[in-house]
Amino acid sequence: GYVDHVPRRRHVDDRAIGTDQNQKFVLVVGAGDVAEYRKVKLGPVHDGRRIVRDGLKAGERVIVTGLQKCRPGAPVKPEPLAKSDEAANASQR
Repeated sequence: GYVDHVPRRRHVDDRAIGTDQNQKFVLVVGAGDVAEYRKVKLGPVHDGRRIVRDGLKAGERVIVTGLQKCRPGAPVKPEPLAKSDEAANASQR
């Protein structure tokens, strides 16, 4: 799937956030391009992106598309999220 880098302010595309019962999570691209499950604590949406208060570090790559097919521990082939896709998504909010 497509991935997005987590900036210093730790905010991500809202599509990257999943729900597991009452817990919010994201899948990050870990060592060896393997998907890792991360519980996250969320803040408000700012400029079309969700602020992540806890659970991510700046510079990590978050899986944005293909979450329904991806599982923790599975190998992934990350592709950068196109800026045009990111802008289109933000304009739909």
